[in-house]
Amino acid sequence: MQAKPSDPHQSRLGAFTLIELLVVVAIIALLIGLLLPVLGSAREAARVVRCAAQHRQVNTASFAYLGDHDGVFYWRAQPIADVATRGMDYYGYGGRRNGNLSTDPFADGGLYFNQISRPLNPYVDETAEVFRCPGDTSPKVWAGGATHFDYVGNSYAFNCIGHPDTPLQRFDRATATATPDVDAGLAGQRISGVVSTVETTVYFEAAAYKAAGPDDGWHRKQHNISFADGHTSAEDLGNGVADSEWTWTLR
Repeated sequence: MQAKPSDPHQSRLGAFTLIELLVVVAIIALLIGLLLPVLGSAREAARVVRCAAQHRQVNTASFAYLGDHDGVFYWRAQPIADVATRGMDYYGYGGRRNGNLSTDPFADGGLYFNQISRPLNPYVDETAEVFRCPGDTSPKVWAGGATHFDYVGNSYAFNCIGHPDTPLQRFDRATATATPDVDAGLAGQRISGVVSTVETTVYFEAAAYKAAGPDDGWHRKQHNISFADGHTSAEDLGNGVADSEWTWTLR
């Protein structure tokens, strides 16, 4: 039996033309373009949430530490002006104990961040990664071209001597002036001496004051802050920390 010749028009019914394929490709590209920013925002939101969870873990560990040390936040140097070298500094309270890249000559000849005992580590099961912000992944000028964690072993700064722009000073919100204050910061201070625990900073992201601008931070304008009452919140700080945002002293 002889087969019927195929109909060329019928064979094209199940095939796509070049124009149809190009239209499909264009639609797919458009959908990808619409979805990528959404996915990027979702990933960033996830990093903020994860960072906040780590902040809470660090802050919770701090209260366990306070319970074992008469309610005192670490220690303060004597004389007080030497807190950066012999007292508790911004980052030495916890994190990676060795392999850190900082060679700051004012921090015990560049060895401070590889020598300090990191007293909070036992309260997080020696898990140094808890102190690494998930957004702290790119090299920064302020960290010698490394990530901040690789530089000092910690992404989260401790309010050791007050506001980072005006250390050992008290900022008067009414007059917008700073004056010397030995009670600035929490290093060596008792938690019972904190008057406004809900407003007083304990830990904050280093990028909150180190960043050159909102796009230079770890979560752009969002920065996680932990307070002396135990709560953590994501604050929109614009280009960085401001004295009027919260309290940096005992009073």
